[in-house]
Amino acid sequence: MEFKIKTEIFKEALRIVQKGASVGTATPLLCCVELELREGILSLKTSNLENSVQIRMKPLESIEEGKVLINVHYLESFVSKITQEVIEIKAETTETANRLAIKYGKSRGNLNITGGELPAINTEAEVIAVLEGSKFSQGINAVAFACAKTHHRPVFTGINIIISPDTVEYVASDTFRLAYYKHENSGEKEGNIIIPAKNAIEIARIFADAKEIVLKTNSKRLIVEGKGIVFTTALLDGEFPNFRGILEEKGGNVLEVTDEIKNALERVRLLTEQKTKIPYCKVNLTPNTVTISSNSDAIGEIKEEIATKGEIKEEFIVGYNADYLLQILKKINKGEIQIPEPTSPTIIKDKVSDFKCILMPTKLAS
Repeated sequence: MEFKIKTEIFKEALRIVQKGASVGTATPLLCCVELELREGILSLKTSNLENSVQIRMKPLESIEEGKVLINVHYLESFVSKITQEVIEIKAETTETANRLAIKYGKSRGNLNITGGELPAINTEAEVIAVLEGSKFSQGINAVAFACAKTHHRPVFTGINIIISPDTVEYVASDTFRLAYYKHENSGEKEGNIIIPAKNAIEIARIFADAKEIVLKTNSKRLIVEGKGIVFTTALLDGEFPNFRGILEEKGGNVLEVTDEIKNALERVRLLTEQKTKIPYCKVNLTPNTVTISSNSDAIGEIKEEIATKGEIKEEFIVGYNADYLLQILKKINKGEIQIPEPTSPTIIKDKVSDFKCILMPTKLAS
């Protein structure tokens, strides 16, 4: 195998396919990229049993066909440091060596080739949607923050995507908060899948500028195709809890989202509770003022008073995780906070898009 390719194009391709390889595994094959040149098309493929990524492209010059396996992390690290515009890649097999030669300018480097074959992943699947890459990425990025990093129920570490002929819905929750986003769809199929959050975020980043992406699924995997890239990810088993009832607006007290509230929370969140390291805050609402306060035995106390914008019917106090509240508000330019009762789930909605969040109040210290 031998070909010439623009360095920056090869760098980007390696950076993307690297996401489908394992890191530090006891199985060297799962850390490898398969480079294959056939009929003038270069294919780069990785697979770690859970995910796989494949990219197809046309090199500047195809010299000799062939296929090799090589550690993708070593190759990506090496190529990322090359500044020459064009590189030449050549597989060299002799009685004493089996290596991949990387030539750049008057210099070259050699990396050892790995023997074997990548594990096969079943990519037979049914098309469930054809979407704009930007819309799909926006949906994933809108809700991903609400996923749990770890949970005894794996569905809470993923993003639930619900596809109908008219809409695509994205939902994530760590049980303390829930994020929901929806955009229009013009399709014929339906689907309901849960993708691991870390993979969903990577897919969103890769395909954000794709004019069109195709979503396919079978009982075990989601396959996303676009821009000459195929990204396959395992799905999470289980059923996402019914969330529609909790998203229903119940009226009550309504507070407008303002920059003053966001700025106050930025300061209040600096005071963390000593044992849990959680930045709890107390919000005292009256028809005229909103007072956001927090205190820490180790750090001090903060109290911020802001003019009420909205409709607060009577005075009451509610507690929140300031980090969680601020994360939500940062995603909203024009929106409102609905607080039916101090102990009820708080609904935070964007007035421009179909973005909505649920935040559970925290127990106030006596």
